[in-house]
Amino acid sequence: MSNIKTLTNYFIVLVVIAGLLRTPAFAQSPTPAGGASESATTQVLKQRIEKVLGVVENLLTKKGAYIGEITRLSEGTITIKSKEIPIIVPIDDSIVILQDNKPLEVNKIEVGNWAIVLGNKSAISIDPEYILVSKTSLQPKAQLVKLGTIKSLTKSQLVIIPRGSQEEQPISIQKTSKFEDVTGEVVKLTDLEPELNILVTAVEGTDGWLLLTARSLAPLNEDQ
Repeated sequence: MSNIKTLTNYFIVLVVIAGLLRTPAFAQSPTPAGGASESATTQVLKQRIEKVLGVVENLLTKKGAYIGEITRLSEGTITIKSKEIPIIVPIDDSIVILQDNKPLEVNKIEVGNWAIVLGNKSAISIDPEYILVSKTSLQPKAQLVKLGTIKSLTKSQLVIIPRGSQEEQPISIQKTSKFEDVTGEVVKLTDLEPELNILVTAVEGTDGWLLLTARSLAPLNEDQ
């Protein structure tokens, strides 16, 4: 049903555009001067374009989405917390509900799941067409950017002393972690050593920070 509704909206847009542009712009009352006729034609085209844009904007600006954690389930609705505001989302059989790109039954949705709800929205409500459910948080992961000195280094962990602090900052090394010299060229983990000043970027994981990149702020020892 929602697929039909979406296709219908696009079809309406196309029909409106075709209808507004179908009649030739030069089919106006004749004017005595060629220049005046061209000016009138230009004005008519401009008015039609503005009308088309207005119709399209009116149809499309109502579309939107809410993203949030599902905090409550009740018969016929779910409530999600989006930017600290509870949004009540009505649910019926016409709504497409997916999880991992597969159809999901309403009774399989759980409190604590996350959802992206797409449809016609207002400031505090939405008429949903699609609901994408995730078991994991859809919040952007926190990121860490630090200047510091290497305290210790192993194959699995980098420990730095951040600049302006005496507290150690452990960061786990992943297979995708990258190591760079002062120019940004990729180097090996073994090219880094304790006491080296570096710039690190990391992302928050379930058990701490996960290293994305570690760049040396000084030339590396070429004898290593």
